[in-house]
Amino acid sequence: MTEDDPGIISRSESSCGRVSVRLSPDHPFYEHTYGGYYQESRFVVAQSVGRPLTEKEEVHHRNERVWDNRLENLMLCPDHVTHMAEHRRIRRERLRAWRELP
Repeated sequence: MTEDDPGIISRSESSCGRVSVRLSPDHPFYEHTYGGYYQESRFVVAQSVGRPLTEKEEVHHRNERVWDNRLENLMLCPDHVTHMAEHRRIRRERLRAWRELP
């Protein structure tokens, strides 16, 4: 994911599983960090689109596992409303599947 980027100093994981990367001060995204730290999911998507994400943009984990920061598992949402709509869609699909169980 991000291990090959020379601008990354370290990675850390929170107690809930979210991964953050610490960027070197000369990294182009450094000015968009909080004390040098950037959520890895946001970093992966930002690299993919070629720019830092805005504060309004959110990253959704398709499989809802916040530690799975593979690009194919991440979806860029333009805002919080869109992000929450995606979670509601997933929950509706799960409920529909559960109801169809024998």
